[in-house]
Amino acid sequence: MAVTMNRREFLGAAGLTLAGLAAASAAAAAAVPKVDPISILINDSPWYSGFEKLVQLYQQTTGNQVKLAVTPFTGMLEQTRNAVTAKESTFDIVNLNEAWYATFYAGGFVTPIKSIDPAFQLDRNIIEYVYSTRWNAQKKYSTADGELLGLPINGNIQVFYYRADLFQQAGLKPPETWDDVAAAAKKLHNPPNMYGFAQRGQRAGWSCGFDWFAFLRSYKSDWVANPPANNWTVTIDNAAAKQSMATCLNLLKSYGPPDLASVGMADLAQLMAAGKLAMANMVIANFPSLDNPQSSTVVNKVNVTVLPRAANGVHAPTSGIWVMSIPRNLPDARKKAGLTFLQWALSKDAQIEYTKFGAIPVRQDVYTSALANQPEYRWMKAMAASTRYIHENVRIPEGTQVTDSIELHVNQAIAGQMTGDQAVDAMAQDIYGILQKAGYPTKRA
Repeated sequence: MAVTMNRREFLGAAGLTLAGLAAASAAAAAAVPKVDPISILINDSPWYSGFEKLVQLYQQTTGNQVKLAVTPFTGMLEQTRNAVTAKESTFDIVNLNEAWYATFYAGGFVTPIKSIDPAFQLDRNIIEYVYSTRWNAQKKYSTADGELLGLPINGNIQVFYYRADLFQQAGLKPPETWDDVAAAAKKLHNPPNMYGFAQRGQRAGWSCGFDWFAFLRSYKSDWVANPPANNWTVTIDNAAAKQSMATCLNLLKSYGPPDLASVGMADLAQLMAAGKLAMANMVIANFPSLDNPQSSTVVNKVNVTVLPRAANGVHAPTSGIWVMSIPRNLPDARKKAGLTFLQWALSKDAQIEYTKFGAIPVRQDVYTSALANQPEYRWMKAMAASTRYIHENVRIPEGTQVTDSIELHVNQAIAGQMTGDQAVDAMAQDIYGILQKAGYPTKRA
């Protein structure tokens, strides 16, 4: 779809003042070169609206044109693969989900940023989400010394939601540990009117397994020894992992809603919006809907904090981000046009507006800006505090095989079809087989 909007319509939709737009236009005109129109492949998601408005701002302030090719998430991977393997890509920029970007990095299908602009320097305020922007071909993983292949555009990570009004009434503080969560849940749990704590239990791609990672890593365990680039030993069934699963299952079964094994993201958000959930582990992208009076009964009553940790463990939010990359199969002029947009979109001023448009920024200085002191952006302080604790997603070309196994067995444990210990043992066996078949130097812990 092409983004077209007249000036008056744009000002109304974006909520910008004429003076503000004029100032932004003047600055942009001086800083951003005129380039050919570009096309961006992007999925239809909760953050799409904010990105669309960002593109509109880019067009209005620079005069450069952008066409957005919007596709459902289920078709995104296939369209991206087709584009980067064609003689010449249809798209100048592709969005890569963290769950499968390794396939495109490792396959050499995207352009190293510095080959487009040798002088490019990544602003230190841009959050790299454990080097999601880079790839080390020798180590077959994202590492600090890896080649820069993409730039983050959506900063979605896990945070901990809680009913601030109920906590205040009960004299509770935001939970620091999973033990604190259990104590607060016990006090607030009053089914069927109020459930103490929940996260997704549904098997749906990478859902309940993704949420369990918050527990797994808080106990200082992981799917393989950390960091994976140095050690591929499977650790998902060690003693710490089994304790993490036991803690997670105890909370969900003691204080969660019935039929939790069928609860997905929309169900979880609806429970919170309907005022029936005291606490939840959810990604930050869900927050704006809870302050929308048209869809929520808990407007201004929900707050977020850093994900709790094990008593002797660490905070461990998992990232679920998107990076934008430029296909290798493009002429140089198209690559430069794509990078021109990305550099503008990641500037502080653009990211401030991106936040106002309802999206999740990727700059630390935006999270610590004056915007965070406004009530509607109260979630930003938790994000600023969370970024130091971010753990990466499963980032290998065979990642979907790994996450499919974890997802299946977490769901089975939540449904009571196997014990927590049986679930992590089954995951470990599957993951070891996947890594061994793919040629990783793996072993069992």
